[in-house]
This record gives sequence, structure tokens and C-alpha cells, in this order.
Amino acid sequence: MMAEEAVKVPLQLPVYFVDAGYVGACKRGETPPASAHNRLIVVRQGKLIWKREADKFDVKTGEALLLRPGETFAVSSGSDGDTRYYWVEFGITPYESMHGIQITRTSRLCRPDVVYEQFQRLLQDCSSGAATLISSALYVLLLLTEVEQHKGKLGYGNLVRQASVLLNERYDSPLSVIDIANILGCNAEYLGRIYHAATGETMHAARNVLRVRKACVLLSETSSSMAEVAEKCGFTSQTYFCRVFRSLRGITPLQYRRVYSNTDK
Repeated sequence: MMAEEAVKVPLQLPVYFVDAGYVGACKRGETPPASAHNRLIVVRQGKLIWKREADKFDVKTGEALLLRPGETFAVSSGSDGDTRYYWVEFGITPYESMHGIQITRTSRLCRPDVVYEQFQRLLQDCSSGAATLISSALYVLLLLTEVEQHKGKLGYGNLVRQASVLLNERYDSPLSVIDIANILGCNAEYLGRIYHAATGETMHAARNVLRVRKACVLLSETSSSMAEVAEKCGFTSQTYFCRVFRSLRGITPLQYRRVYSNTDK
């Protein structure tokens, strides 16, 4: 005999699923259109090329590439059909926890077969209609977690992770790259260069992302003034805070509060 009583388990997932697919035949030099969402690419065979400013990164078999909205890549030269890859598009909810995972923009997978299998199950569920909003988001989290477990594509992965931890813990302080380098016992210029190579962004930009993420929480869940939010998130002025917030979110802090505020609900 089965008990029919159900227990509701509330879930607040930090990501949401948009779309996914598998590209089994690429033409050399092909550049897929940019997406309006975050996109995780996992190469099953061949090589992709991702260019960011003056840097160029090769993403080969068993490696992953994390793209931000508006970014794209190119298929490396070679025979048509040689390159195959999985992809999944996802969004990040405005209320994500500050205790998240740090994923480098390019990485070598520790367990590529596990990632391939997760992609295949996700695509099968989408194709059969078995996928739900929750199950699809959980697949995205599983994939991101698996990618995050890499040990660093280059030999400086541990140093980059330590810098990321410091940024996460002290994003609201005036800690500079030089300060972080001194704490880690390395050269500041070297640290900045390897951090950019591993993540695709500068440490200054990464800290602003963390600050704006915290600002979103304060704007939606408290009645703090703009000046107070700016100060709590580590910005030295409200004007600079508003400029950075708009550049990352596409709207002003005030507009964000009007849309997402929970204080008057």
C-alpha cells in the first residue's frame, strides 16, 4: 500500500534552463550566432576557437567553454564535420546566493564521459517531453558543477581559485590586485594575467560582478537607499555604482528595484 499524501519541497534554483542541443557536423570557420543567454559548450570532437580582445583560446576535445550573453566562437580549420559539440543555454536568477561556484571560462574536464552522458540524458528528456523546468535546471547545475571540478587547464589553476575565493569573501572591501597578490605571495602583474587567461575577465571586472550581484539582493529585499547599497557593496560612489550596475544589468538600480522589489509585496 502506498501513502498518497504529498510533501511539498520548496526549491529556489540559482539557474534556469533555456535550450540545449548537439551539433554533429560543423563547417570549418563556421561562427554560430551569439546568444542572449549564458552558454556552456563542451567539445566532443575537434577544436573550437574563442577570441577575447587580444587573446585567443583553443577549446579541444574533452574541454569546456563558458560564454556570456553576446559572445560566440568559431570552428577551427580542418575537415568539414570533424568538430562536434554539446551546448546548453541558461540564465541566472536575480536572487542567486553569494555562495556559488567559480567556473573558469575555458577548462579541461576531469570526467568528460560523465558530462557527455548528462548532456545526452538532458537532450533525451527534452526530446521526449519528460523535461520539466525544475529537472532541466537541475541538469544545468549538474553540468556546471562537473565543469567546475576541473583542476585547471593550465598549471596555475590553484592560484586562480585562491584569488577567486578572496574576491568572493572580500568583494565589498577596497582590496586591490596588489593586495591579493601579496596575500598569495605572487607577483601582481602575473596574477592579473593568469586570472584573465583562465576566466576571460580581469579581477576588477570579476569583483564588480560580485558587487552588483549583492546589490541585486539588497535592492530587491531591503529598503536601503542607493547610497547605502553602493557603500555596502564596496563602491566608492553612488554615481560609479549606478554606471557599473547599468553596464552589467542593462537597467539602472532604481529600475531593477521597481521590477524585483519584495519589500512592498
